[in-house]
Amino acid sequence: MSAVVCYLLRFPALVCFSSHLTIHLCVVIERAIALRYLSSYESSKSTLGFALVAFSVISSTGLSAYCMKNYDFTARTFYCTAATKSTMYDVSTTSYFIVVVEAIIILLFGYVYYLNLRKSVIYDLRSKYQAIENLTVLRLLMPMVLFHFFLFSCFVLLYATASSIRYLFSNDSAFIAYLAAIYIIPIYTACAPLLMGWILRQHRLSRNQALIRISSEKKNDNDIYFSNYAWNTK
Repeated sequence: MSAVVCYLLRFPALVCFSSHLTIHLCVVIERAIALRYLSSYESSKSTLGFALVAFSVISSTGLSAYCMKNYDFTARTFYCTAATKSTMYDVSTTSYFIVVVEAIIILLFGYVYYLNLRKSVIYDLRSKYQAIENLTVLRLLMPMVLFHFFLFSCFVLLYATASSIRYLFSNDSAFIAYLAAIYIIPIYTACAPLLMGWILRQHRLSRNQALIRISSEKKNDNDIYFSNYAWNTK
């Protein structure tokens, strides 16, 4: 396969791969901003969303460009991969960077969740409602974030250490076979939507059960609305 064709196929895929990192970072940033402006965030404009999307696309593209900046366009290969002899060092460096940032994202996610728990006990009705909605979103995202961190980090670390164990393989074909074997992204791609579907289904069931419980306890329609949207902590 021509190196140019391989690059054209691999670079967009690498940008999408890197965007997993930047999107998760943007989600945490968005939830932190929502926490900071509890009383007014619900009525805010979509400017923040567009800015975060632009940041995610630009940063993931830049990260991918750095990863493949030493790509050899004169070589020919039978397996299209970003991790070649000329790019292996940059791939390893980028992989270690991704793992570190993913760990920071997990810590930030936990901190934002903790702050939302504290904010949910305030008595201003609008702020309390927004804090509870933030908690709901964070609880929905938590299984997905942990699943992503575990599988994504395992894959990235395997690729990051590839350059260190390159000498163990007798030829390029054996090394490329190893890279193909540890490419577990298809597993992540298949399992992530299933996990998200299960999370959303459980959330719908939980909300329906809460509505049934509240409706059975309250006699006045206004009380039902107030209890569900203002003081419901589940």
